[in-house]
Amino acid sequence: MSSESAAASTTPAGGGGGGVGGIQIQPQSRSRLPDFLQSVNLKHVKLGYHYLVSHLLTLCLIPLMAVIVIEATQLNPDDIRQLWLHLQYNLKKLDEDEPPRSY
Repeated sequence: MSSESAAASTTPAGGGGGGVGGIQIQPQSRSRLPDFLQSVNLKHVKLGYHYLVSHLLTLCLIPLMAVIVIEATQLNPDDIRQLWLHLQYNLKKLDEDEPPRSY
């Protein structure tokens, strides 16, 4: 029998124990669980979370930029001109509402 499988030892019926038919089953002691704090895999998980948190803003902005590019490719020149005029009017309006600065 291999060392990984459960070991069964046979003892005589009078040799004590409550085994059926003189066979007493003794489970083999299991090896200790691996130390997950020292595991290489946990180190990779920690690095992955660090990378995710560090680049969270970039990862959120990439889909937004993709949507903007897709929408911009569907505009015709007249739509772009109207958008430009609208933005110019609004920027001028904001500039007029601003009180004069005194230095």
